[in-house]
Amino acid sequence: LNVILVEGAFLVPVLMLFFLEMRVFWRGTAITEKCRIVPAFVNQIPAVRRINTERSYLVQFITDSSAGFFVREVKLTREMLLKNFMIIGGI
Repeated sequence: LNVILVEGAFLVPVLMLFFLEMRVFWRGTAITEKCRIVPAFVNQIPAVRRINTERSYLVQFITDSSAGFFVREVKLTREMLLKNFMIIGGI
C-alpha cells in the first residue's frame, strides 16, 4: 500500500503539468479559431456596391496573413489539440 502511495505521489506533478499544458494549448487554439473566422465575418459586412474590391483585397490580406497562435512557427489548431490529447492521454 505504501509503494502505491509513493508512486502515486510522483505522478501528481506529471498530471499537473499535463493539465496545465492542455489548458494553455486550449487557449491558443481558441485564439486561432477566432482568427480563422475573421475573413468570413468581414465578407458579411453590408456594402453599398454589389462587388466591393477594397473589401475583397482586405479579405485576401487577412487570409494570406494566416493569423493565429504560433509556437515556434507552428500554428496551434483544434486538430493539433486533439492529436496531442490523444497521444499524451494514451501514454
